[in-house]
Amino acid sequence: MLKNETLEVIKQKSGRGIKWVGSVEILIRIIQFASTVVLARLLLPEDFGLISIVFIFTQFSYIIFDFGFGSALIQKKDVRDIHFYSVFWAYLVLAFFFATVVILLAGKAAIYFEQPAMADILRIFSAIFFLYAFNAIPHVRLMRDMHFKAITLAQLVSVLIYALTVIGFAIIGYGVWSFVFGSLGEQIILTLLFYRISGWKPKLRFDSAKLKELFDFGKNVLASRFLAYFNLNAPQFSIGKILGSGQLGYYSVAFQLVEIPVQRISKNVLRVMFPAFSKIQDQSQDYIRLYRQTVYYLAVLVFPLFAGLYLIAPLFVQLFYGSKWQPAVVPLQILTVVGLSRSLWMLNSLVFLSKGKPHVETFLNLGYAFLLVPLLFFVTPLGLDKVALLLAVMTFGLFMGGQFLVARMVSLKYYVLLRSYRIPALSVLGFLLGVKAVDVFFIADFPQLIKFFLFILIAVPLYFLILFLQDRQIVKKIISFLRM
Repeated sequence: MLKNETLEVIKQKSGRGIKWVGSVEILIRIIQFASTVVLARLLLPEDFGLISIVFIFTQFSYIIFDFGFGSALIQKKDVRDIHFYSVFWAYLVLAFFFATVVILLAGKAAIYFEQPAMADILRIFSAIFFLYAFNAIPHVRLMRDMHFKAITLAQLVSVLIYALTVIGFAIIGYGVWSFVFGSLGEQIILTLLFYRISGWKPKLRFDSAKLKELFDFGKNVLASRFLAYFNLNAPQFSIGKILGSGQLGYYSVAFQLVEIPVQRISKNVLRVMFPAFSKIQDQSQDYIRLYRQTVYYLAVLVFPLFAGLYLIAPLFVQLFYGSKWQPAVVPLQILTVVGLSRSLWMLNSLVFLSKGKPHVETFLNLGYAFLLVPLLFFVTPLGLDKVALLLAVMTFGLFMGGQFLVARMVSLKYYVLLRSYRIPALSVLGFLLGVKAVDVFFIADFPQLIKFFLFILIAVPLYFLILFLQDRQIVKKIISFLRM
C-alpha cells in the first residue's frame, strides 16, 4: 500500500532523488569514459563493433522483456504483495522465453552479420535476462518508495565492478568476451545489492488476475516504447539506405550530441518524478503545482543547453571533430530543436504514465510513425539538412500536441501551462542575442579556441543574470534544493 505522504515530503524526496541521481550519474559517466579509454588501448575496434551489435539485440529485447510491468507497479496506487510475486514469476517465464529465442537465433544472427564469434557470445549473454528478472522487483520497490540514494549507490558500485571486470579480463587476453563477463558481473552485483537493500524476498504465490490488471496498463507502455524506438531509428535507416553511410555518419554524430541532455537529464527527471506524481495522482491542486514547478525547472536547465549547443556548433565541430565533419554542423544546429523537444517530451510522459493513461502516448507515437515513414521517403533524397528540418518540425509539433492533451488531462488552461516556459525562453533569447552581439562587434577575428571558451564564459553568467532579473527567488530556490 502507498504511504500517505504530504506534498512537501514528496517534493523533498524528489529533490534529494534528482540530486543523488544527477551526482552519481556524473561519477558513472566518468568511470565509463575512463574504462572506455583504457579498453580502447587493450582491445581492437572490431571487438567494440561486435559487442555493439550484441548490445543492440539485448537492449531491444529488454524493451519488450519488461512488458511495462515495472511502470505499472510504480503507478498503481493499491498495489499489494501478490502483485509483486505475480510479476516476479512472470519475469522468470519471460526470461526463459527470451533466452531461448536468443539461443536459437544466435547462429543465424552470426551468419547475417558475418561474425562467427557472435553466436557463442549471444548464447552466454542470454543469461542476463534471468538477472534482469531477479533484480527487477527489488528495484521497482525501491523506486516506489523513492529510495534513490540507495538505488544510485548500488548502480555506482555495479558500474565500478563492470569496469574492473572488463579491464581485468581484457588485460589477460579475453578480447571481446571481456564485455560479456563485465556485463554479467555488473548485473550479478546489482541484483545482490538490490535484494540486500530492499529486504524483499519472492514467495511461491501467483495470481493471474492481478497480473492482468498490471498488463492492462503495461501493454500500452510496451507499445509506446516500441513505437518510440522505431521512430528514433527510422531516420537512420532512411538516411543510410538513400544517402549512404557517409551522410549517416554525419547524422549519427550530430544526433548523439543532442541526445546527451535527453538521456542524462530529462530521462533521469522522469525516473525520479514518476513515483512522486503517481503518489499524488488524485490530488489535483498538489499535482498541478508540482507539475508546473517541474516544467519550469527542467526548462531552466535544458533551454540554455540546447541554445548553447546551437550557438557553438560550428566551433565545437571544427575543434573537436575536425574540418572533415563540417557537413554535420547545420544538421546539428537544426537537431537541437529535436533534442529540446525530446527532452521536454518527458514532461508529457510523466503525466500520461502517472495518471494511468499510457495509451495516449501510444496513439501519439503511432500517429507520428504513420506520418514519419512516408515523409522520410520523400524528404530524404533532398539531403540531410532537410531530414533534420523535418524531424525538428515533427518532434516540436508532437511535443506541443502532447502539452495540449496534458493541460486537458490535469484541468489546466493551455496558455497557463505554456506560460511556465516564458522566463527560461526569454532568458535564452537574451543570452543568444548578447553573445551574438559580442561575437560580431568584439571577437569576430579571435582564434577559434579562444572564441569557443569566451562564448561559454559570456553565455553562462549572462543567462543566469537575465534569469535572476526575471525570477529574484531563483538563487534561493537552487540553494534550498542543494540543501535537501
